[in-house]
Amino acid sequence: VLERGRRQAITGFAAEKAEVTVALALDTSGSMARALEGVKRQAKEFLGLLPPAWPTPVLAFDNSVFVISPAGSTAEDRSRNIDLL
Repeated sequence: VLERGRRQAITGFAAEKAEVTVALALDTSGSMARALEGVKRQAKEFLGLLPPAWPTPVLAFDNSVFVISPAGSTAEDRSRNIDLL
């Protein structure tokens, strides 16, 4: 660790758990029509990397924003709802 170009000793370090909410927003506008299947696949892959306890709402947007799966939905519900886009 440097401060103003000088090495600083690390005298303490703490790891804390904090509540996290990740919202995933998918562009479903007309310009994304050809890419949407890949976006859906990658969205489900990304969601699979998150800890199951994290509340992760999934949104879609074009001219408006729509809630596809609210926070607290199961992984299966999120996946199924993404498939319906």
